[in-house]
Amino acid sequence: LLAACLFITSEGEVAVFTGSYPGDTTWGLQGVYQISKPLGPRCLMKAGGDLAIMTEDGIVPMSKVETLDQIALQNAAITLPIAPAWRDAVLARTGVKGWQIVLWPLQSMAIINLPKANSVDRTQFIANARTGAWGRYLGWDANCFAVFNNNLYFGTSDGRVMQGEAGGQD
Repeated sequence: LLAACLFITSEGEVAVFTGSYPGDTTWGLQGVYQISKPLGPRCLMKAGGDLAIMTEDGIVPMSKVETLDQIALQNAAITLPIAPAWRDAVLARTGVKGWQIVLWPLQSMAIINLPKANSVDRTQFIANARTGAWGRYLGWDANCFAVFNNNLYFGTSDGRVMQGEAGGQD
């Protein structure tokens, strides 16, 4: 049974170790790869048998990180269909913390929490995990998301926990 462990620096360097287990003679460095800077500590999402990494250049699959260079990864990004909007969102939020990617399996939805660029900014990107179609939610005062018991929840600026997609008054 092969295991893998990866380390991602805040500058976008990815080190991948593989083997049976750490300490075994089969355990070792598989490779070191370069991606654009990851967007905060909550930038990872399991995507089937792959790992999606949210970066300044888009959301890239780990399977492509191992075969493409940093520039070519932009064309393999899951966010390629919304590349201009992604770039605008990243530029408007340079240095702002709060990026997060969450999968809501029951609804086949990936939610990208964009940190607030200003006090009235209430935007999240949404992707259909099956079709890859993109959209956005406007108006949710969300700072973070979580899925619990197949329900979506988000934390607001004033400290409340709200249930998302629970009716027309989210």
